[in-house]
Amino acid sequence: MMETDDILKRIFDKLDTHDDRLNTTCNTMTEIKTTMFNFIDAVNKREAETKQNIENRYKKITISFGSISTVSVLIVISKAFGIF
Repeated sequence: MMETDDILKRIFDKLDTHDDRLNTTCNTMTEIKTTMFNFIDAVNKREAETKQNIENRYKKITISFGSISTVSVLIVISKAFGIF
């Protein structure tokens, strides 16, 4: 009977060890998953900010060229009518 108890104790000890290892592995994977999602979220936010900055830059360039074109047209028209 003693041998059977020893064998069962060893089996349960091994199972406990494997259970602990599995829990540790699961916790590590959860941390990795959380870190990965946080990284992906940060990259997506940075990408959206960069896209917005580029769009704002294009708007400023468009407004500048539009202003320059308008002034150029006004100068040409005023010279044509002798205002300047």
